Amino acid sequence: MSHYFETSGNYDENFINIRQDIVKGVQHSALVQEKFGNYTNTCLYYGSQHGLFHPTVEHPRFIITGGAGFIGSHLVKHLRKLQYKARQIKVLDNLWRGRLHNLQFENGSWAISIALDFCMLDLRNADDALKFVTGADVVFHLADVMAGVSYAFSYQLPVFQDNILINSNTIHAAKTNKIENFVYVGTACSFSNFLQHNLSIHSLRENQTYPAEREFWYGWSKLMGEYEAELAKSSSFNVGILRLHHVYGPYSDYNTVTEQTIPSLIRKAIDTNNDSFIVSGSGEHYQDILYVDDVIGCLLSMLKRGMNKGVIQVGTGKATTIKELSYIVNQLIERKLQKKMNIKFDNTQSDDDRERIANFDRARDILKWKPKVDIQEGISTTMSWIADNERKQRVLVIIIGQIRGGEIAWKSLKRFLLQPFNAHLAIYVSNWQTRTLLHDMAQYIWTVPEYTD
Repeated sequence: MSHYFETSGNYDENFINIRQDIVKGVQHSALVQEKFGNYTNTCLYYGSQHGLFHPTVEHPRFIITGGAGFIGSHLVKHLRKLQYKARQIKVLDNLWRGRLHNLQFENGSWAISIALDFCMLDLRNADDALKFVTGADVVFHLADVMAGVSYAFSYQLPVFQDNILINSNTIHAAKTNKIENFVYVGTACSFSNFLQHNLSIHSLRENQTYPAEREFWYGWSKLMGEYEAELAKSSSFNVGILRLHHVYGPYSDYNTVTEQTIPSLIRKAIDTNNDSFIVSGSGEHYQDILYVDDVIGCLLSMLKRGMNKGVIQVGTGKATTIKELSYIVNQLIERKLQKKMNIKFDNTQSDDDRERIANFDRARDILKWKPKVDIQEGISTTMSWIADNERKQRVLVIIIGQIRGGEIAWKSLKRFLLQPFNAHLAIYVSNWQTRTLLHDMAQYIWTVPEYTD
């Protein structure tokens, strides 16, 4: 018997207790432990040697911290497109900004099994980091606490403290547990403050973080992560450090509290019901904006060519003003939604965005990388995703009782129910001693030992 119901907005948080119920409810018989490992802290765990990976899983094995977030989820899906199996990829995320549905492909299928390959984890906890950041060949460290500029200014102390803990714990765990490769992702916010308040166009090189004068503490915390990763480097612990400029694309955050520049502009334009499109500030400030697919290519090139080469920054090397962005968004809104608006710049509000562009010579020379996605194409794709995502219903399908059927049953369920409704699949069973295809495909599984099918 199966049931489904609709929820409004994002529902991932509403069903976190399902994963926690796994810990309480699963019966750890010898058979279950052999097949699935032990559930600990909502993560499947196979002992100190293998960690989150079943001993039979092939290499290479990847851990992606922040893997349900914006950039992390793109990386997970790209690895799958490169024919790595889901079981070779483990996602660590506390779902503060990450969302489980970010790990879905456009057709509704999932890049990984949330039940088997997702670990809800707070990396501020040193013991948890040491326990679960193990068993991999590569760690892509994308987890951090960050939102828009206003958020970063409003919560400077907790943002700084949390990121210091997250970075230090993850680096220590990866090195202690003998993970061979560690890729740290930094930010252009780490450049000195005085370099970011000059409207004259100038590009920044990696070594211009001195004298160290960050504008706000997020930049300090990420710079400290770069330093610690570099200090941890050894002959058996390869470190790559990638410093990103402003990244945008599908799955970026457009929540009104934590949103960033480009998704914020697009959301406002879509939501505007009158003739005026109000943009905060003068519009003269500029940024170097980079489409997320180009970042993923750079991350993989870093692993192949950039380890132990110091900090490498990536951007387009082009300055794009907020005014230019606004006009591009406005033109696309008119073309896609047939909505005409007049742009107005509110000079009574401050310009939040900083002035910085990348000199990406090192990325070009070492990583053999250059940006490929044109700004018009990138913003158009991002706008289509935001508009589509706003219209999506959120559905959870729950299967209760006996679970029968193999490949044919799964294909029917996916084709006629899960994909049309963009649904997540949950399984509610009394025991887990018989594994079926649906166990592997479900995003949530929980058990009640006393329940009789």
